[in-house]
Amino acid sequence: MKVTGLTDGLRGNARRLCGADFCAWITEAEYGTWGSWEELQKHYPKACRTSEDETHFPLAVDGTGVRVVVIFHQQLMILCCIAPSPMTSRTAAFHRISHPPKIRKTSEPTL
Repeated sequence: MKVTGLTDGLRGNARRLCGADFCAWITEAEYGTWGSWEELQKHYPKACRTSEDETHFPLAVDGTGVRVVVIFHQQLMILCCIAPSPMTSRTAAFHRISHPPKIRKTSEPTL
């Protein structure tokens, strides 16, 4: 696929937030020849389709990754931004439910 949209700002954010995984992803994406979302999903099972033609590829442990517009019939990926994982793809482990407050027993005044 042809990968476009890589600006100096995006590259800097990617290095800071995703490390070397971003460079590896770019290299893989440039050699990819996926013809459909299903084919892409087989190669990147953690990718999250955020709209009809937009996909989020998580690259960091916390789910931060690259958001990309994918145009399969033109074999084109347009990098949009480095972004946190979309809420729909975050695992339940990140959602914490707080425990109810503990009720303290206070001594009642004696008469």
